[in-house]
Amino acid sequence: MRSLDEKHSDVSVRVDPGNRNMAEMIHERIADKVGLKEAKSAFFGGNSCEGTYPNSLDSCVKAAEDAARRLKLTVTNREIEDGAAIVDARESNSNPVQFKSKKVNDGTKVTFIAGREKTEATRDLANRMKAEFESCCTAKGN
Repeated sequence: MRSLDEKHSDVSVRVDPGNRNMAEMIHERIADKVGLKEAKSAFFGGNSCEGTYPNSLDSCVKAAEDAARRLKLTVTNREIEDGAAIVDARESNSNPVQFKSKKVNDGTKVTFIAGREKTEATRDLANRMKAEFESCCTAKGN
């Protein structure tokens, strides 16, 4: 653990033999014990799908957060800058997911990324993320 500044720190966790899920759970527990917001995961590489929507970047970020909540995912990070946005979340088992949005000429392109590995379960989750996101966009009339 190292201090980055007065309000930020960096924690690295290694588990032997290599077990990412266990390391992620320990990382989350450390964040919980020191009273910080949820730790965010940095490991992606699972399944993804995408779509382009006529919605603004801001409304896509809101729809991503709503979709995550509907899917019982914990939102761990939200970043918006220079025509792009990322909403990171995780399942209760610490499996990371990400809604990645980018402004394009005809609206906003959103990529739905689920998990650390390409499996049938992460493919299904990415598709559920997309379906729920689209439902949130339609429900809000965006």
